[in-house]
Amino acid sequence: MVHKLLLYIAILFSFVGLHANTLLINDFMSEKEIADVLSGSIITRMYLKNNALGENSDEFIKVPTTFFSKESFSEYEMITDEKAFFPYNLSEKDIVEFYTIISSPSKLKGTQYYSRRDEKIDYLILDCYQIDDKNKRINDAVQTEIKEYLVGRFRQKDNKFGTLNFKSELYNQDNNFVMIATCENAIPLISGKDEYKILSYFIYDEVNKGFFYYSVFAMRIRTEMFLKKNSLKTLAPTTFSNRLRAATVQIAHLIGLDWSDKYNPWENDPLGRDKYR
Repeated sequence: MVHKLLLYIAILFSFVGLHANTLLINDFMSEKEIADVLSGSIITRMYLKNNALGENSDEFIKVPTTFFSKESFSEYEMITDEKAFFPYNLSEKDIVEFYTIISSPSKLKGTQYYSRRDEKIDYLILDCYQIDDKNKRINDAVQTEIKEYLVGRFRQKDNKFGTLNFKSELYNQDNNFVMIATCENAIPLISGKDEYKILSYFIYDEVNKGFFYYSVFAMRIRTEMFLKKNSLKTLAPTTFSNRLRAATVQIAHLIGLDWSDKYNPWENDPLGRDKYR
């Protein structure tokens, strides 16, 4: 009897553990949001501590914790996230091809974004490439099979933060993927080492034939004047949400979708929740 009870408990904990590791779209999106992204909408939110410019879409953004990322980001001064759906029929397309795309940093070179200040589309990522442990430039790895865990490093040069080195981690779970990029160096006057992170979840849906997408940019902002009202250096939350949208549109482009009309996540009023695009 004791042995049967212990066996039952072991099976129960194994089931709970397996469920806890499983990526479920309902952990990231509500039923309404699922319907919205399936209809083609991209849902964007942005939060900057103190809301100095009055442009935050939310009082705070709670980032779901998962087996792959247990950090809550509750202390982060900037969080922006995005939800979308990428049509991608795995019965017609090779999943290794998708894996190769999202594991190749050089494909981010040329990423464009909407500059709110200049009111035009401009280049965001001027260069991007894989680097080794000695910071030497190397070619993207050729992927012939999907690995459960892939780790690497890349260097990115963008038009605002300059040159940044990232540690990249790519996890695979069945037909799902999780990407985590952590900035290895400090951004002068803004954030410290390992305080700028990008998380992207790709959760495949057999019924709708594509990937549900949830992505987060999170950053510590250590200089108070960037968060104060009436400061010449006050940061705008759209600075970050526009960067996240740029990444989303670039991924769409790489898998053959034309989302060039969606570079601007906001129309005229960032607070217009009905104006998500």
